[in-house]
Amino acid sequence: MPPLWYRVDRMWFPHPGIMPGTMTRQPYLCPLDHVFEINIMLKEQSEETFGPKIDIREYSFVDNPLVVPKQVKESWFDVQQCQEGSPNCHAVTNTSRPGTFRFPKNRNEETCIWVFSSFKDVKALQFSSLQDAFSGFSDKAMEETFRNRLEASPTRPYIL
Repeated sequence: MPPLWYRVDRMWFPHPGIMPGTMTRQPYLCPLDHVFEINIMLKEQSEETFGPKIDIREYSFVDNPLVVPKQVKESWFDVQQCQEGSPNCHAVTNTSRPGTFRFPKNRNEETCIWVFSSFKDVKALQFSSLQDAFSGFSDKAMEETFRNRLEASPTRPYIL
């Protein structure tokens, strides 16, 4: 998951958004559970209805020396989005330089599966940005199960 910037203190009781007397400067980098219902997102669900399970990690996962095994840190590609037609920007499975992969913006799931399946031995892909990375599904059944999974994992509402 990308870093999440937040402007509301998360608390179990109603409050005006920023706790009186807080020393926290706004906005702040917040934990995933301030925004998402993690327990629901990770719950086992029928693949037929909800599609394949989506594993998530917080943005800081790779930087945590207590969590990440050395082989993960040594096996990654930096995925840099590019505009199709620009130099070395092709939806193909070869790389422009070791550790870096240039990938055209706005690709559908078929292209993503085809290209990224060649990286199945790579432990981590780090995207420079996810904005405009994915154009959508061409497989409508896959799209429906993905939407079902997202709708079953609501974001937490603001308590104001």
